[in-house]
Amino acid sequence: MKSSKKEGKNRKSKGNVKQQPSLSSSSSSSSSKPSSFPTHLLSFSKNKNGRKNGYNNDNYKSYNNGANASSSDFSSTGGKLLTVVPNAVFVSRNFLSQNECDAWIQFAEDNVGFEKLSSPQTREYAHRQCGRIQINDWTMAELLYQRMEILVEEIANQVTVSSFFGCDNYRPVCCNGNLRLYKYEKNMSFGRHYDGSNRIDRFPGGNTEITVLIYLSSCEGGATRFHLPHQQQKKGTSGKPKNSKKQKVATQPKVAGSAADADADTEIQNIEFENDGNGIAFVPEAGAILMHMHGDRCLEHEADPVLRGVKYILRTDIVYSNKNV
Repeated sequence: MKSSKKEGKNRKSKGNVKQQPSLSSSSSSSSSKPSSFPTHLLSFSKNKNGRKNGYNNDNYKSYNNGANASSSDFSSTGGKLLTVVPNAVFVSRNFLSQNECDAWIQFAEDNVGFEKLSSPQTREYAHRQCGRIQINDWTMAELLYQRMEILVEEIANQVTVSSFFGCDNYRPVCCNGNLRLYKYEKNMSFGRHYDGSNRIDRFPGGNTEITVLIYLSSCEGGATRFHLPHQQQKKGTSGKPKNSKKQKVATQPKVAGSAADADADTEIQNIEFENDGNGIAFVPEAGAILMHMHGDRCLEHEADPVLRGVKYILRTDIVYSNKNV
């Protein structure tokens, strides 16, 4: 993905099909829209020392599968990082509660409004049709990072990322303040593309290294679909594999490669595995978070057309920096 002016220069990208640059909405005056997200959209409990608890706090209540669930609740699978593609794609469920998801959507619809994006595919950019809100908010970025930090650290310990500038202690430090909300209605989609890594001058040697997608709603269709390198040779002239047949599975196959523990509540029921070269897809599930490596490590991926309902996504990135500075 090319960066906006505030993000700095694009450091690296893979392939020649990219996401279009992030631009501010031109449909209305920026002064009429909020310049930040209200912090109450993320609620944190406090521990006995008065500090805000993160995502994996031991005192969190069990998730209640309903409207009574608070933002600090999570289910038996919440807080557990599941590997979808080794060293590349990771998922965790119930990162946000249903109440939080609803609050983000309501704020976006009632207080901001979505800019309509519709761009055809070109040699350089992928087709895309959706609604977008883009706000630069480092306060909310920090709150989001507090919530997901334990997941990010687990990924960072699994996947070694080297600094473009040769930093010795190159580690994740924060979420990107360039926060984007996306709205995909029926038949809207995003073509096959790669996400590039962007310079973040706010941090010494800072670059984005991981794409973060937080699903605010569930829907039919609209899957985030990843294509493994060996599948690229199976594409037909339409860019899709020939004779594609979907096969849903309820258990985690070997390709997922994570802690395929015997106690498999590690089953990932919302992942479609297709043995005919059509990729690995995560179907939107409200409250789930998906993180995938980008830049040189990015897998080609796309957003399938929404078939029923509306898909809302909160998008940010994980920024790496030299922590010795």
